[in-house]
Amino acid sequence: MKVYVAKKAGFCAGVERALDIVMRKAHDNDRTPVFTYGPLIHNPHVVKRLAALGIKTTDNINNIPRGSYLVIRSHGIGPTERNLIKQHGLRIIDATCVHVKRLQKIVRDLYGAGYKLIILGLRDHPEIKALRDFVGDDCIIANSINELPTFDGSVPKVGVVAQTTLSTDFFEKAVAHFMDQPIEELVIKETICYATIKRQEAAKELSEKVDLMIVIGGLDSSNTRKLAEVCQSKGVRTYHVESPGQIKDEWLEGVQNIGLTAGASTPDWMIDHVLRDLEEKGYKYAPQDEEEGGLFDCLDSGEVSK
Repeated sequence: MKVYVAKKAGFCAGVERALDIVMRKAHDNDRTPVFTYGPLIHNPHVVKRLAALGIKTTDNINNIPRGSYLVIRSHGIGPTERNLIKQHGLRIIDATCVHVKRLQKIVRDLYGAGYKLIILGLRDHPEIKALRDFVGDDCIIANSINELPTFDGSVPKVGVVAQTTLSTDFFEKAVAHFMDQPIEELVIKETICYATIKRQEAAKELSEKVDLMIVIGGLDSSNTRKLAEVCQSKGVRTYHVESPGQIKDEWLEGVQNIGLTAGASTPDWMIDHVLRDLEEKGYKYAPQDEEEGGLFDCLDSGEVSK
């Protein structure tokens, strides 16, 4: 019996950068309080470790003493929130992911050029909330085929962007949908980050070779849930867990080969914990060759124009 780990799994560069920024701040000699604006990453185990180091989490800036540091997590924030934070007398530590910053700039540029904006993603996700703030909520949010708008030719310019952790399958279907619409100027920006794409591709590849997939990561993590959906779409039985203790023995009955993948906010030590747990249950770790390529290669990704 064997257990395999997807070629790309766990922390992405954006999350690793954000965590590194906060960890360095936690260990410097400055005694000024440090808060993160919401959970730094969607992983309760990591958030708990940060709390043990004195890094507090809050969703309400009114609860933060003036002069404190406030870490902007990788999802980013909009201009309204940024101004409120400054007015409250807080010192910003900006850990916004470079891919998210690029997406924010694209949204501002398209909106400024008069395009009707379609944002593919989860309406209540913090990344999407920030994007909406840049355009005064003058956009359409869609997270399923049924939510995609249709046009009758009266809207001449349409711009489409995607949440950086969006499912690539949904993005491709959305592109096909808009390419069939009577739109004079259609610009579709490929804004799903490279790390998300490679993790989804690796999960698909591994799903075709195993009897069971286990996806490790926070239950509130959008990109981790998307990984689980990708695995399920390949027809393999899939379970989403946050820790080894959630893996049930009955799941493994008759299973010879298990595949593991993990969301971009899942640390390596959590993947190792799950591996050790499965090894104790009789599964031998079978390494795969890792793919080459940098996590920031997508910064030059292009666009699809009609």
